[in-house]
Amino acid sequence: MMIINLIFNPIINFFLRYPTPGSLSYLWNFGVSSLFFLVVQIVTGLFLSMHYVPNELFAFESVEDIMRNISYGWLFRYMHSNGASFFFICVYAHVFRNIYYLSFLKPRQWVWYSGVVILILMIATAFTGYVLPWGQMSYWAATVITNLFSVIPYCGNDVVVWLWGDYGVTTSTLNRFYTIHFILPFIILVVACLHIFVLHRRGSTSKIGITIENGKIMFHPFFTFKDLVFLTIVIMIFLSVVGFAPNYLGHPDNYIPADPLVTPGHIVPEWYFLPFYAMLRCVPNKSLGVIVLACSLLQLFLLPSLHPNANILNSKILMRETIYDKNTDYQSNIKKKDDETARIIFFGFRIYIILFWVFLIDCVLLGILGAKSLENPYVKISLVCTIFYFLFFYLSSFIFSEKGYKLLSFFLTIIESSNIKEKAKNKYFYFISSIKKFRGEKLNYYSKICGYLSILKSAVQFPHGKDFIAEYERRKWLDSLSEIDRILEETRGK
Repeated sequence: MMIINLIFNPIINFFLRYPTPGSLSYLWNFGVSSLFFLVVQIVTGLFLSMHYVPNELFAFESVEDIMRNISYGWLFRYMHSNGASFFFICVYAHVFRNIYYLSFLKPRQWVWYSGVVILILMIATAFTGYVLPWGQMSYWAATVITNLFSVIPYCGNDVVVWLWGDYGVTTSTLNRFYTIHFILPFIILVVACLHIFVLHRRGSTSKIGITIENGKIMFHPFFTFKDLVFLTIVIMIFLSVVGFAPNYLGHPDNYIPADPLVTPGHIVPEWYFLPFYAMLRCVPNKSLGVIVLACSLLQLFLLPSLHPNANILNSKILMRETIYDKNTDYQSNIKKKDDETARIIFFGFRIYIILFWVFLIDCVLLGILGAKSLENPYVKISLVCTIFYFLFFYLSSFIFSEKGYKLLSFFLTIIESSNIKEKAKNKYFYFISSIKKFRGEKLNYYSKICGYLSILKSAVQFPHGKDFIAEYERRKWLDSLSEIDRILEETRGK
């Protein structure tokens, strides 16, 4: 018993009893869902590999045999094919959540690096697996994508022949892709374990985007229960798709056996490759298109290095705004200079949020355009979306740089010096005073006390705060309550 405790207690402490910010929402549950679907892919893939034949003459028939003659073969095949789509959905949501909350900044850059490596390995695994059914789309996708390596100077054609194992996509290619597809998921599992290890060493970011040492709770049982609830919902949706719409995310041409003599009218990869496929097609030059495709992934990998000055988000200036006291009193004694700096950072973060949502819409639009035919205006729109895809990373980096800080300070000064904000404030106070006068009521002190208590509670506990901008506005609201009371008293006097 002592030996078992010595072995399992460190593991339990590491995975279940580490401090976690209490403000984490369900957006943080996509990481656990991704791990679940990785396990589903490995388990179902092992069963499918027992009956699959990697031969160009029997590959398509072996898949049909699994579907029709093997007990529950259809279930394993549909779980495997749709599980890949759900795996990418969870990983993409996980990536966008990290970008939104700036979770890639130091000291968590290695968590981000390992996550991008997992994404690249997933893309390689999904591509090699897409070839194995040996349908029309499988064959021609393998032909088109492997030919991209021919742009490598001096040795490009030799690399393509080496990938094929022949002078065309044949049985040798199937054997190689089958082997790669079988091995890569286990490599992903190892990198995922490393990803979790680094995450637990550095800790999770809070919902307000900065590191908070106080106000943390144990991962178990609070977040384990939340993970189970979220995972149950995801599994229900997954099984509904497998049972009622298993081919919704696939392509009908892949149920036609591969024919090297018949080229499909429109070659389309799986949906999770469509944004990258749109970037590849919008560039008229083949070599430049491959460079753009490679840089789209490299840009994600280099994202932490593009924000070297963004560590101000974790500086003492912002940490003073998130102090917890034993008496649960919110501390707001910030110096004037630090307060000005924090206001500029909050203003910059507002702009960053707008850019993020435009970036998200841009990626969705690239996915839609990737499924369209290669003609105008789809090509031109894809080119514009590709330019913004790369521009987003540099614009977000500029916002949190020193030059961006000065520019934001300049614009914030112009906005505050204008009378727009003052007019809006006067209209707001007039609206409140008009309501009070119309009702003929005095200010309810009970509701005012409850308002103070709710504000203090949200300011201290943070679970209801979306980001540190809302926290800053809460602090401003505390200062403005007395001003509202004064204006209401003046209105009653008149």
